[in-house]
Parts: sequence; C-alpha cells; structure tokens
Amino acid sequence: MFCRSWLILVITVCCCFLEGFGSQSETILQTVPPQYRILSSGNRIYYSYSAALENAIAHHKLGIIVFLNPSSDDVWEDITKRDLYLSKDLTSVFNFVILQPGLINSMEFHPKIDPMIHHIVEFQERFSNISIHEPCIVLITIDSQQQDSIQHVFPRETTFLDE
Repeated sequence: MFCRSWLILVITVCCCFLEGFGSQSETILQTVPPQYRILSSGNRIYYSYSAALENAIAHHKLGIIVFLNPSSDDVWEDITKRDLYLSKDLTSVFNFVILQPGLINSMEFHPKIDPMIHHIVEFQERFSNISIHEPCIVLITIDSQQQDSIQHVFPRETTFLDE
C-alpha cells in the first residue's frame, strides 16, 4: 500500500515537472526575435544575415546588400523609420539586411539583451577577414556553389543613397 502511494506521488510529481518544462519551452520558443520585417510592398528587410542568406539561396538570388552599423548611433534612420519601396528588379536579385543596434525591442526577448548585437556579431564572425568599425553598405554575392563573399564595402556617405 505504501509503495503504491509513493509510486503515484512520484508519477504525479514527474508529470507536473514535465508539464511545467513543456510550457517553459513554449514560452522560450515564443520569444525568438523576428528575423525580418515585411514591408507594405510585400518585400522583406532582414535583421539576420543568416536568415537573408538562407532565403537568397532558396530563391536563387545573386546576392545580399547589408546596411551595417556596428555603433550605437541611429545612422540608418531613413531606412528603418519608414516603409521603404524596393523595386521588384532589386528584390528579385538581392535580399536586404539592416544590422544596427536597437532595431528590435530587447525588453520583449529573453534574456533582455539587444538581439541585434547577436546578429551583428554573427555577421562579423562570418566575415572575420575584414574589419568594419564604421557604418557602411556591404555588397555580398552568392556563387553557383552557394558560397557568399563580400565584393565591396561602401562607406555610409556613398552618394547613391541620397539620389
């Protein structure tokens, strides 16, 4: 009798633990930061280079244009604060990524660290052969073997942004 009661108690505790563990996992999964934002045109602006690369390979795009800002200044405000129109000619060939601290509200995601910092570090580790400390625009191509490589780094002040 005692053994049976003890066994029921152990099973009940284990079930409660597993139930609590399952709901905790669901909460963690629900707090994954967004990888991109969908514009009113239906195009995507990515916050994650790896997500942009995966999508570019899947859709046979030729490259990715990255607006990179490793500083805490809001230098891409003209791009991030309004709904950009990206022509279909460009979006059919390139994915666009904005890497800038503060684009995603870190208070919504565990562990309350700016998710963009992770995305910026991930990008810089992927291309560790170059050192970027200032805001810039990075042109990356994807070859037929699905390998990505930086073709050119433009300074932020490049005039084609102002045209």
